[in-house]
Amino acid sequence: MGICTAFLKAIKRPENRQENGHINWNFIDADCYMDCKPEDDASHYQAFNNLASEYEMKFGKQIQLR
Repeated sequence: MGICTAFLKAIKRPENRQENGHINWNFIDADCYMDCKPEDDASHYQAFNNLASEYEMKFGKQIQLR
């Protein structure tokens, strides 16, 4: 599965939201990593961080409670 598909799938899961309604990036990260099974961690996390930044630019900073 590609990183974009995995990311979109993970952000739709209710269990990946915190009590404040914001995304729990640790959970999104874990789901994406499991779905993508990357061979190159550096490339994977560069793409993941770009997607997370785009998400926060569109929907605002996601405050992490934990």
